[in-house]
Parts: sequence; structure tokens; C-alpha cells
Amino acid sequence: MSESIKYIKEPGSGEYVDRKSRFIAEMCFCETEESAEEFIKAEKKKYYDAKHHCFAYIIGNAKEIKRYSDDGEPQRTAGMPIMDVINGSGLTNICIVVTRYFGGTLLGPGGLVRAYQGAAKLALENAVIGEQKDSLIVTFVTNYKASNAVLNYCQTNSVEILETVYLEEVTFKCLIFPENEEKFITDITNLTLGSVNIVDKERRFV
Repeated sequence: MSESIKYIKEPGSGEYVDRKSRFIAEMCFCETEESAEEFIKAEKKKYYDAKHHCFAYIIGNAKEIKRYSDDGEPQRTAGMPIMDVINGSGLTNICIVVTRYFGGTLLGPGGLVRAYQGAAKLALENAVIGEQKDSLIVTFVTNYKASNAVLNYCQTNSVEILETVYLEEVTFKCLIFPENEEKFITDITNLTLGSVNIVDKERRFV
């Protein structure tokens, strides 16, 4: 089966309150470390009067980039708990920043962990999650006579045609799952009696 990745389609936010300390969580979709860092800077500017802006982010389809910060809170009581929430969600290309306004009472390590996790979880509950699947875009050329057979095949087999260009020949750009590649190419080759030329194949999460 094709691999898939989960991502933030619409960001959410959440606020967790414990003994008058407020923990405000906000998130963004980010595909680069630079965009995550820009979001963190923007949150610090937005909540300029708060002392702590703790964060965690995961970037990359393979989740190859992971960073977090306690931003002055006791070690492993803020950034890591936020990271644990993201890891548990299965999401990638996401940055969550939790801003803390101190309420005058020390919460202790356990209280901080619960608060930072609680705020991050509330934000995720209010977000809209999307899914991208590992797909293969196949571009091929055939003649006009065979093009109707290709159109009928794609319609019958729920193959998405992304683009059709009619010039001297007909160019199709189709979206399939990688595991169906061999069957798809065999089928259209048979349908067109061999009058098909594969010009490009591109892997992409769609």
C-alpha cells in the first residue's frame, strides 16, 4: 500500500489554565526549518510580554528534522512534552509554540509537563488534519485513435487524469499509486496496441 503523511490543513489553537498560569498553544504548517523559525519569532513578537515561548517542530515527509526548546523552563518540562504530542499525532511539517503567562504559583515539573502537553493537545483537537498519499504521476503520449480507449479505461478504473493535451498526438498526465504502476502501464500498452510512449514518471505526495 502507498505510504501517507498527515499534515495540518487548518491550524488550531488552544489555551490551558492551571493555578492562574495560562498556556497558549498555536501552530503552523511548515515545510522548512526557516518557516518554522519565522513562526516562532512571530509568536514571540505577538506575545511579547510573556516570559516563555516553548516549541517543538517536525519537518520532512520522513520526519527527518526534529527540534524543540524549553525556553527557560526546567529541562524536559516543556519542549519535549510538546514534541511527544506531535509524535503521538503522527503529523509532520508542523510547528507548535506554547506561550506561558506565569500566574504566580510554581507548578512543579509534573504540572508543567501536563500543562504544556494539555495546551498542545487542545490546539490539535481544534485543527483540521489532512492526508497526503505517496503517488506516481505518469505522463505518456498516444495517438488520437487510442485516446478514447485510454479515457474510458481511466474512468472505469478511477484513475485521475490531471492533464490532457491535444496536439499532433494526445498527451495524458495520470495520477496512480506506485504499487499499481506495472499493471497501469501494461493495461494502457495493451489498450493502445503498443502505440504509447511513457515520457515521464514523478513520485509525489498528493
